[in-house]
Amino acid sequence: LLGYQNGMLRKLHNLIGAVLVLDELQNLPMEYWPVSRQVFEVLRQEMGLTVLQMTATRPLVFVDDTGQPAAEELHPDPPRLFGLMRRTEMEVDLTPRPVEALADEVADLAEAHGAVLVVVNTVRTSLELYRALRARGVGQGITTWADGEPFPLEDDAVALVYLSTNIVPKHRAERLAFLKAWLEAGRRAVVVATQVVEAGVDLDFPVVVRDLAPLDAIIQAAGRCNREGGRATGRVLVRRLENSGAGRVYGAVHMQQARQLLEGVSRLAEPEYARLVERYFQQVRELKSQDESRNLWQAYLQLRYDGKNCGDVPCLSNFHLIEEMPTVPVFVSLDKHDQWWLQEIFTPFVLKARDWKCRQEAYLLLRRHLHERLLQVPEFRAKKNPPPLWEDSQTLRWVPYSQLDEFYDPETGFKWREEHLDRAWII
Repeated sequence: LLGYQNGMLRKLHNLIGAVLVLDELQNLPMEYWPVSRQVFEVLRQEMGLTVLQMTATRPLVFVDDTGQPAAEELHPDPPRLFGLMRRTEMEVDLTPRPVEALADEVADLAEAHGAVLVVVNTVRTSLELYRALRARGVGQGITTWADGEPFPLEDDAVALVYLSTNIVPKHRAERLAFLKAWLEAGRRAVVVATQVVEAGVDLDFPVVVRDLAPLDAIIQAAGRCNREGGRATGRVLVRRLENSGAGRVYGAVHMQQARQLLEGVSRLAEPEYARLVERYFQQVRELKSQDESRNLWQAYLQLRYDGKNCGDVPCLSNFHLIEEMPTVPVFVSLDKHDQWWLQEIFTPFVLKARDWKCRQEAYLLLRRHLHERLLQVPEFRAKKNPPPLWEDSQTLRWVPYSQLDEFYDPETGFKWREEHLDRAWII
């Protein structure tokens, strides 16, 4: 919608008379909320676009400059709807604690409740917590799916499962499928995860532990607790880890407001979640600069697309939906077939194909297998003991099956050196 390249702009006509469903819109950085509302309004008026926002946290995207709602609620009384929920209760303790102390608490919770989900803010913290739990003998570590069969665990075992972008998407999907069946059968599990489980993941735990984060992220994590309403009340525990890296992930303003709103709160019933997160959005909105939105809106109105032709004036090419550290794609050969596939199928039909159309068609057919085994490794880490470049490619690196143990751990994914862990803040 805020595209500047031909490939993006040529698709815009598909929105004429369309219904656009926006799911989990609170994940859009708040500095872009005003320009998003303005662009959607233009498309509504000029192209007949209908916009439907789906969310449990009701971010203040569709409000006017005075803070008044600029959208129609489909439910006649949202506060009453949220007030009916009694699935969980939040317990808050913001005393800073090391990972080791959190691991002790999680071990006790697993013993008492059988299944626990712990969500932290960075890959570094998730790896540290997982190792601490392993050292305490909490559960049996899950590795990979065994030839399409369920993971080899006894029914009374505690499954210890790691989930983050540090493992390939194929393993994430397999572990989520395993967990859903395992938990529905009433078995025990401890899951250590980053934000990858906060939206669109249908898992149900009696206890969820969330490292301090923005209020909307905490509410999203709470959505994995007593999700089906089968228990009297689920427990959502908000804790504050030392040196968790949350400020680098979410920004100082978001973390400061979340901490201020939760300070002095010890328990919070679910009907109060909506009111609290609304206050959070209002306060952060007042503190966040609107300059980014104003600049992008002017670029949009004046058709300033590519920064190459705009000088120092902001253009649409300056817009990046997600600000991430530079990364390098790495293909992980999980077995000998993956290595054969990369060499005999993907390389000749995509990487070395001379005809652009044939190359594009082949990529569309093969991309699922590729992306299921693809990691985005931070650039600085790829420069230190990097996986080799694939043949003539200048960008794609790969892990040969013979070197899998050197670069990829079957439980926690891509291997980090200890001296690099402090910078492993990606989710």
